[in-house]
Amino acid sequence: MRELLDDLLNYSKTSLGVGIEVHPQEVDVASACKEELSQLSRALPACEIAYEGPEQLLATVDASRIRQVVSNLVINASKYGDVSKPVTLRLASDGAATTISVENFGARISTATSSKMFNLAQRGDDSALELSRTSLGLGLFIVQEIAKGHGGSATSEYRNGQNVFSVRLPAAASVTTD
Repeated sequence: MRELLDDLLNYSKTSLGVGIEVHPQEVDVASACKEELSQLSRALPACEIAYEGPEQLLATVDASRIRQVVSNLVINASKYGDVSKPVTLRLASDGAATTISVENFGARISTATSSKMFNLAQRGDDSALELSRTSLGLGLFIVQEIAKGHGGSATSEYRNGQNVFSVRLPAAASVTTD
């Protein structure tokens, strides 16, 4: 219920042109991602969730918004992907940006659908699925707005048999350690 109310509040702010507020500070993005994945593992026991990335990755971001990105992407991947295969979160930095990617096996998302999935109230091709009716279609829209709030971007692509949703955030200061 809290997530639904938060999503509606975020939608209201973006529709007023305010955007989603972010409060960046130097944080360990790897820890924030792993903490959120731990909670999601308990909330989604039928979904195997894997983490691939450094033990520590420092960047100037809003940690609570990063956890929201992770939550929205992993929940979508668990809903629409092949439940017999894991959902993987990959975290990386190239010095110029921090990238959070969530990958899941499943049917390829068409280019037409992929181009509009980050729009407000849009879902995948099979919107007739029962689980789609329990969603407002705000998850990816909010992911994109959080990315924009950080000066970054959100994208999707099909790669190596997997749907890959990525958020790229400029990193003024990022340091990784293995």
